[in-house]
Amino acid sequence: MDMKNWLKTEQERLEKERAEILKEKGYEQLFRFPVGETRISVLMTQPRIQEGRGGRNFAVFEVEVDGKKVQTGVNLVSPMYREFINRMASGDVEFSVIRTGMGLDTRYAFK
Repeated sequence: MDMKNWLKTEQERLEKERAEILKEKGYEQLFRFPVGETRISVLMTQPRIQEGRGGRNFAVFEVEVDGKKVQTGVNLVSPMYREFINRMASGDVEFSVIRTGMGLDTRYAFK
């Protein structure tokens, strides 16, 4: 098997494994903000706290994106978490999330 085919097979295996774990735990696939601006509406429900990789907990918020209800995870110690909580407390639940960068260079802004 050449490298290109092996990588494709491995990606498919990992995705299937991830889907099975999420289904087993009763979780949905979490929405990831794409690079650029995404308009969202945060639903006024208490976020579920979930343990993530490395023991870091994150809050799972229910949001609406393009008319579709999805869930997104936010690290509890991140500025993004404080932004979500402050906006929910003030009733400002419709706003844009602007993502720049990838991986460790990812940054978020709000408007």
